[in-house]
Amino acid sequence: MDTNFESFEIHRLAETLSHFYMDARTKEGEMYKSTTLINTRHALNRYLKSPPFLKKFDLIKNTEFTDANECFKTAKAEIKSVGKGDIVHYPEIESEDLTKLYNSIYLDPSTPFGLANRVQMNIRLYFCRRANENMESMTKETFVVKTYANTGRKYILKKVDEMTN
Repeated sequence: MDTNFESFEIHRLAETLSHFYMDARTKEGEMYKSTTLINTRHALNRYLKSPPFLKKFDLIKNTEFTDANECFKTAKAEIKSVGKGDIVHYPEIESEDLTKLYNSIYLDPSTPFGLANRVQMNIRLYFCRRANENMESMTKETFVVKTYANTGRKYILKKVDEMTN
């Protein structure tokens, strides 16, 4: 197959993706886990939208990719049927490890580097229930600042929680 997919017309790219989703395998010939296929799809979408390609279409949302997305759903169902669809969650971060992280120079809010890392850590730890899903679409409008009536302390929460969807 031609590997220069960045230059494909939309209809050819959609057809190629349909085959890719159904045929993607590891070097050993095994099916990928469901999460790997999902992450690959999102990575391809980001890759094509970034410089130097700057594609205006979206592999996941555009109607031109409806057939490819149906193949993607079928591939996910097949992956699940062979037992590779389960999500294995990492264990919860121990409180001692969190203390070490927050006391390290990497999350020190008195430096620009540490402050940026701490903000990222807090967003990911407290607001991203499903890994980094939707992280790239978050803006300051995603969150709302509220105040506890009894103490006057402020806190932040998401305006819309993905778990309600």
